[in-house]
Formats: sequence, structure tokens, C-alpha cells
Amino acid sequence: MRSLCSKHNLKICPVTFDQPLYQKAAEIVAASRDLDRVVVRLGGFHLLMSYLGSIGKIMTGSGLEDLWKRVYAKGSVVHMLTGHAFSRAVRAHILTLLALINVLIKSDLESQPDKEHLISLYQDTVDTGEGAAEIDKDERLQEFQQLLTHHLDQAATQSRTGKLWVQYIHQVLLMLHFIRTERTGDWKLHLHCVQMIPHFHAAGHLPYAKTARLYLQQMNSIEQVMASEEYKLFTAKGYFTIRRGSEFWSGNFSDQTIEQFLMRMLKTSPWRDDPWMRNNGQHLNQMADTSVNCDNAVQIGQAASSKITGKKFTEITLHRSDKVKTMGDHSSISVRGQHTEMKPTLFFNRITCVLKTSS
Repeated sequence: MRSLCSKHNLKICPVTFDQPLYQKAAEIVAASRDLDRVVVRLGGFHLLMSYLGSIGKIMTGSGLEDLWKRVYAKGSVVHMLTGHAFSRAVRAHILTLLALINVLIKSDLESQPDKEHLISLYQDTVDTGEGAAEIDKDERLQEFQQLLTHHLDQAATQSRTGKLWVQYIHQVLLMLHFIRTERTGDWKLHLHCVQMIPHFHAAGHLPYAKTARLYLQQMNSIEQVMASEEYKLFTAKGYFTIRRGSEFWSGNFSDQTIEQFLMRMLKTSPWRDDPWMRNNGQHLNQMADTSVNCDNAVQIGQAASSKITGKKFTEITLHRSDKVKTMGDHSSISVRGQHTEMKPTLFFNRITCVLKTSS
């Protein structure tokens, strides 16, 4: 490894792995003196896939699945909700986000000059990258953000259903911010977005809840192991991402590049004018008992995350009982006084296997 670093004139060699290999690699590097030049990174692409799966888990039974089935095939929706159909899931979340925001602020955004200004601002940023750092200072954009925040706060206080969908909007916005970090090479925003850890806890994605916390701690202290010049290139110049060109939006996840997985966004029409949305809106307003707490996913995840603060990585033990209960968790059985979620199909298959074995 040292010979490779010397060959490419590098003092530090960043290496990217997905979650299972990252955990092992981090342990090996920490225990070896010969790998002091290696910095192990957690693959952002696989991290985002797990995060998409967390969103899908938290939104189980909310009507999101029914909504997507109006546009995508039923078999595809299953993989989209788990994050495995990555491109389709990202596309669907974006369309859903736009549809929800359109419903919230449609009556307050009728000014044609404001619309044209926002469209022009977006186009200039994407095409040239000029003023990207100053975009948040635009007065009309700030007014739009304040308007959106007002409507979101109002919707969240009206009902638990509203709170759940507002939480979903923030989850999708975090997804978009994380994609932006890789596309533009924004290191500070990257570290901020990795704080999606509470969502992993809430959804029961415990491996990423554990390793993402370790990764965040290591990346916050990476300046101590990197030379000042390399650290500046890695963070300020966006060298932590891989670029396929010199364009502003050309960055890509390193692990996604390794797997040669190219984003293919589906060209589908938004469903905001779909008659199903008008006639079947009740599917998005599901009823649930008091045990359902998916609308408090962030708070529950933060509480679970706080339990491991101050512990060594090897001593951390996570429990699936800390995850949220969604509106889709209807089937449960009592085992020794504790209610456990039961999947009927899996339960039936296991009974069948036992019967075949016993016979």
C-alpha cells in the first residue's frame, strides 16, 4: 500500500467499501501499523440505498405504495421501497415530493414573474454553476423557502397523518441533499447528510445505524491524518467524489462508479392530475391504532442513537425493538408476553418446512 501511495505521490490512500466490507476493513486498518496511510470510507451509494429502504419501511401502509403503483409496475414498487431499484426509487420520491409540495403551495404561487425567476435561477445554476454558493441569498428564493416552511409546519400540526407526510418530505429533501453532495463535491454537506442515522435506527437498519456513526466520527477527524494540501483538495475541492467531466453537476459516488452503475431516470408523467389522486385521496389518509408511531421516526431514532453515545464500537449492541411501528405492521403474535411482527407468508413457509422435515 505504501508503494502504491508513493507511486501516485499520495500520502493518504482513501479506499471505499460498502457496509459489510467497510466494517471489516476499518477493524483491519485500526489494528495494523502497516496501513497507517489508508483511510477507509463508507460507500455513499450503498448508504443512500439503505436510507431509501428506511424511508420505505417507515412509510409502510401510509398509501405511498398504492400511489406508486399508479405509475410503476407492482413488482418494481416492492424493490423501489427497499431502495434496491435505486434510479426508479429516486425518481419516484422526487415526483412524490413535487406532487405534495404542489398541493401545499399551489394557491400561493400564482405569480408568473416569481415562477420564471425561480426557473431561471435553477437553469443558470445547473448549466454554468455560477453563483451556486450565493443561491441561498436570492430574495425570491428565500421568500419561497419561508412560504414552504410555513405550510409544512401548519400541515404537521393539524394531524398525525400530516406530520407523517411532512416528515416524509424532509426525508426526501435529505436524500436530494445527499445526492447534491456527490454531484457538486460539497464535503460539509456530505457530513451533515450522513446524520441520517436516526432514520436507520427507526427503520431497523441496524448495520448502517452502527457503521454510519463510526464513519461520521472518522471523517470528522480525517484532518488529523491527512496532510494539509491533501485535506484541502479532498474537502474544499471535492476530491472525495469521482467526476466524469468538468461540469458542475458531474460528480458521482465512488462505489457507484466502481460498480459501473449509471443512473437512468424514468420519463414518466407526474400524477398530480391523475383522476385516481382526486377520487382515491383517502388512501393517503389511513387510520391506525395508537401503537403506530412512524410519524415520530426521527425522535425515536435519535433516542436509540443516544443510547450508544460514549461506547466503543465493539461494545455496541443494537435492538430491533427500538424501530418504529408502521401502519403496515398489522400482523403480530404474542411470544412470551411480547408482541412480535409476523409476516404471514414467511410464517407459512417455515411451518411447511417443519412439516416436511418431520414427515
